Amino acid sequence: MKYLKLKLLGPALLLAFWAAAAVAGIWYEDNSFARRGGLPEDFVYKFQQPESWKAARGGLDVYQFRVNMFNRNYPQITDEFLTKHMIPVLKDGRIKVALDTAGPLLSGCKNRARRIDVEFEWISRIKRAGLDVHYVSLQSLLSKPYREGRNVLDCPIAERVKGGIAYAEKFAAVYPNAEFGLIDALPSKGQPYKEAYKYTRDMFQSRNIPLKYIHLDLSIEMVWNGNNGLSWKKVIEVEEYVKKLGLKFGLLFTSRQSGQISDEAFYKTIVSGLEDYRRAGGAADHYIIISWFPYPRQTVRRVGEVAGGYPVTDAILEFSRRIESPARVEEMPVRQQQRRGGG
Repeated sequence: MKYLKLKLLGPALLLAFWAAAAVAGIWYEDNSFARRGGLPEDFVYKFQQPESWKAARGGLDVYQFRVNMFNRNYPQITDEFLTKHMIPVLKDGRIKVALDTAGPLLSGCKNRARRIDVEFEWISRIKRAGLDVHYVSLQSLLSKPYREGRNVLDCPIAERVKGGIAYAEKFAAVYPNAEFGLIDALPSKGQPYKEAYKYTRDMFQSRNIPLKYIHLDLSIEMVWNGNNGLSWKKVIEVEEYVKKLGLKFGLLFTSRQSGQISDEAFYKTIVSGLEDYRRAGGAADHYIIISWFPYPRQTVRRVGEVAGGYPVTDAILEFSRRIESPARVEEMPVRQQQRRGGG
């Protein structure tokens, strides 16, 4: 999506291209497999062998990393790996970097000062290595239950937002140009979201912190099954409200059901979900491919392999192709077996 031959475009078309590019981006976060220290087996390989995903890099706008990946408990992510492989590949591909952070989560409701201090040790590490961070996604700041043992306690939105702002202010001291956003599941849980979103936006603005986006956290089959009253129409209502607030809207593309089956099932489900969403009139600013399930396991093909498997880079390419050419979505029938996550 990024690598059109811009020199062939006239000034008017060039401006139109950049306007479109500004509102349609593909984000990707590696599968964590729902475990601490979880990373795909080919994570290091794809940065040491960047030709293995050369085409996909042209369609990827933002690579989102979980901030705890940089805590030195991941033996494969050494300082040398960061400086000699990962950072140069991202820069060469003009891929922006986002961090998915749980540091501010509920910090306004309980003492998480130690966790935040530890996170900033990791953040200082990547800053020294030269990794430029463009976006910070505050994970589940508004929607995560506040638990003490087995008890679920009330944690008011005001306290949650207060903690998020404190974190953002500290982060901005390290990366002054970073933009902040939310990963949120209030609508997916059937809970009110409008007042919470507006309040959060207003409070961030009052402190001159750039809250720029909200990413809706859901699993594709939640929409297909109508969980908590979800439908594509409901998703688009959230999208329209977020945009009305002057924020970018992003949608997570993942599958809890197919993520238990295979790489193929996961790929087919998220592609079919994209097709359904856009057929319904959805037009997200950010499309986020992400998983924390047993699958997908493969992210790239090994150099020399021209076919086989369902690596995530194929999904990035397919998303890029469909987002670039909306008319193609209308031409492609929805495959019921893909909806079911079969494969």
